Amino acid sequence: MKLYTYDPAPNPRRVALLLKYKGVELDAEQVDLTKGQQMSAEFSAINPQWTVPALQLDNGEVLSDVIAICYYLDSLYPEKSVFGKDALECAKVIAFCQRLYVDGLAAVA
Repeated sequence: MKLYTYDPAPNPRRVALLLKYKGVELDAEQVDLTKGQQMSAEFSAINPQWTVPALQLDNGEVLSDVIAICYYLDSLYPEKSVFGKDALECAKVIAFCQRLYVDGLAAVA
């Protein structure tokens, strides 16, 4: 797996905090958003949405949504789960994340 990230940005920071909490290290590459590296042909081939974080799996698939990346990593490394121990807890965590996103976006807009 390889994580394409940009440390100063908020969504990549969310993935970084999850990885730190879990004690997991991934191969990572910085994509400097201030220099427009996300729009390069090389990165566009990985993630045509031009967003970070992007997690490229060993089979070549790419996850580019922060919640999907965090859920995938939490499932892959279940020690110290942040999404809960059963389906109901997981659903509540995902609902809370969505509520934060929607309410936060509305406040900023």
